[in-house]
Amino acid sequence: MLKKLFLLILLLTPMNSFADTINAKVLELQNGWDHISFEIKNNRQQKKAIRDLSTLAINYSNQYPDSAEIKAWAGIIISTEAGFYRLNVVKALKTATLAKDILEEALLLDPNVINGGVYSSLGLLYNEVPGSPIGFGDKDLAKSFLTKALKISPNGMISNFFNGQYYFQKKEYSAALQYFKKAKQGSFQDNRELAKKGTIKEIAQWITKTNKKMN
Repeated sequence: MLKKLFLLILLLTPMNSFADTINAKVLELQNGWDHISFEIKNNRQQKKAIRDLSTLAINYSNQYPDSAEIKAWAGIIISTEAGFYRLNVVKALKTATLAKDILEEALLLDPNVINGGVYSSLGLLYNEVPGSPIGFGDKDLAKSFLTKALKISPNGMISNFFNGQYYFQKKEYSAALQYFKKAKQGSFQDNRELAKKGTIKEIAQWITKTNKKMN
């Protein structure tokens, strides 16, 4: 009996160790993104930091190809980097396309990863990137992804926040405002107080912008 138990422990230990390694990498990427997004205030420093984090995320994505969470965070980080290249359309599109591809890989591994956050991120990408013939942007696909995110996380802060941005771009300000208000009270991932507070602050700014459009 003891021999069988010892063998079981030996078999499970490498699996547990690998899972711990994956979790540590995910946490490293997540905390890095939170820090860059909400603690670094200098734009130039932000740009360098997100570029370095993107490189690390790509390495982890290649190193752990079966981890949906790592790929999800890699896609989020790279899509954030793309936002820093608005004055360089070619580089912005190349970076955004890489983010899209990695996010889609995450979906294939686990459609529900990070509580529908991949659907939200893809929806935002398809909404913000220019459409054909310049880029891959597609408003219909954006809406489809954002709707799927809401089905997974109907009361989520991010899913509602990104839907609000979609309707704001469509100039449907009443609908946008409803989503923003729901987002402000929405649920957020545990143990990420920095990101939660920063996101609530951003939502409040969008609510102000929307109210101005409606008045």
